Amino acid sequence: MKSYEDKLESFKNKLLEIYNSDFEKVFATHSINRAKTFRINTLIDANKARSLEMLSREGIVFKQTEVSNFYLVTKESIPLSRTEAFSKHLIYIQEVSSALPVIELNPKPNEKILDMCASPGSKTSLIQALTNNQSFVTAVEKNRNRFFKLKENLNENGVVNVNVFNADANRLVFIKPEYNNYFDKVLVDVPCTTESKININEHDSLKEWKLSNAKDISKLQKGLLNSAFKMLKRNGTLIYSTCTYSIEENEEVVNWFLKKNSNAKLMDINLNLHSLQSGKLEYRNKKFNNDLLKTVRVLPTEEFTAFYVAKIVKL
Repeated sequence: MKSYEDKLESFKNKLLEIYNSDFEKVFATHSINRAKTFRINTLIDANKARSLEMLSREGIVFKQTEVSNFYLVTKESIPLSRTEAFSKHLIYIQEVSSALPVIELNPKPNEKILDMCASPGSKTSLIQALTNNQSFVTAVEKNRNRFFKLKENLNENGVVNVNVFNADANRLVFIKPEYNNYFDKVLVDVPCTTESKININEHDSLKEWKLSNAKDISKLQKGLLNSAFKMLKRNGTLIYSTCTYSIEENEEVVNWFLKKNSNAKLMDINLNLHSLQSGKLEYRNKKFNNDLLKTVRVLPTEEFTAFYVAKIVKL
């Protein structure tokens, strides 16, 4: 078994290979205790000012992030999760980066929307918050315990108009054949190696990490993306996202998918943020479709964790 030092060196080399001149900036974010971010849960209380005032009275100091309705905590007198605002579900603790796929999906009232890997419900609840519970969401979770947690989370946070399935998302189109070419929009935020979560000050953070993990999980990611596309209607929009660095899980998956589906087209990402970088066009002598430049990598900062986002339309 590799030592922590060996794994750390492998991780550093991987980041250096991917980011080159941005390596030092990216790697530095893995030795900080990232501040919490939250959004106002407008499904419970649309009065944002009242919720923010409540937090201030409890000694929570915060500032607005680049993303509307998301705030970065700069000082806590008590943990954010122990505040009255949190206990009453007036706020929802969520990483800003994890909201970006939903924001780019741009859900609208009356649309039929599929959330392929929904637990714990952060993205599902954000979809309904952005549409004031007026879109029709199908949320899928394979793990039974996480499925019940998902249902509980949605209920507590005032989320309705959601059909929750305890099923393998890869099998959903076969379980429910009527979902073929059915959804206006699909969110495919896939299970990944979660390299954005690594904190090099905590040795256990790298305990399960190894270079081969990315290649192994990419098979699942390809299956989920391909299944999701089958359920997307013509002219519909699909968002593929991960919270990891690996090109094997990001650009390579999307490049494989484009080769397999001639009726898929990558679209420009409309996120107006400072910490974005275009997707990679080559890696280890492999060259990708030039449209991969339309995909984005979110560089980690004080506000953001690393994320990858691709936007696909079905022709």
